[in-house]
Amino acid sequence: EQRENHLRRSIVVIDPDTGRELSPEEAHRAGLIDWKMFVKLRSQECDWEEISVKGPNGESSVIHDRKSGKKFSIEDALQSGRLTPAQYDRYVNKDMSIQELAVLVSGQK
Repeated sequence: EQRENHLRRSIVVIDPDTGRELSPEEAHRAGLIDWKMFVKLRSQECDWEEISVKGPNGESSVIHDRKSGKKFSIEDALQSGRLTPAQYDRYVNKDMSIQELAVLVSGQK
């Protein structure tokens, strides 16, 4: 049995002259935003997915960053202390978003 939870967030910049929606890359190339703003906006884009698999050895769950292809084990994060059981319970009870969970599990700041 496999269960998935997915969040994708894309950032757009509105061109004030044309009203057109631009990606952060397009906005930077067009001179609408500087490099620092481009980096900040790109860091806010995400494509996270939780994959839980139930098998004969129990359940295992990973957070998959579909943008980079990296996978992070929820169990490893719990064992290492990056994620507390209370934080994981908040996620399971829908009191924490998948993006918040992903930041904790991946160790990103």
